[in-house]
Amino acid sequence: MVGHRDHDATGTASIYRRGDGSAVVALEDIDIEPGPDYRVFVVRGPDGESPGDGTELDGLRGNQGTQYYEVRSDIDPGSGWTVLVWCRAFGVPVANATQSAV
Repeated sequence: MVGHRDHDATGTASIYRRGDGSAVVALEDIDIEPGPDYRVFVVRGPDGESPGDGTELDGLRGNQGTQYYEVRSDIDPGSGWTVLVWCRAFGVPVANATQSAV
């Protein structure tokens, strides 16, 4: 993960495929600067910095550690998608990572 707009962030984001074809986003060993109302999105294309027409997965459950987020079955994220942490309170990107599907 890479921090944006003076936000510090480290860690890894991956999109994992299960045997049944469903997908899960993993934020692994993250350390993201704390802030209000952070949301996790998957966004089409590399290096996304705005939720635009992306899909919100959930609120960030904590700013450190490892977390998993289910992806709705009608969304098919894959190589080249961006996992984005967005601050809804201030309308700014906090961190992102462009992914390869695993």
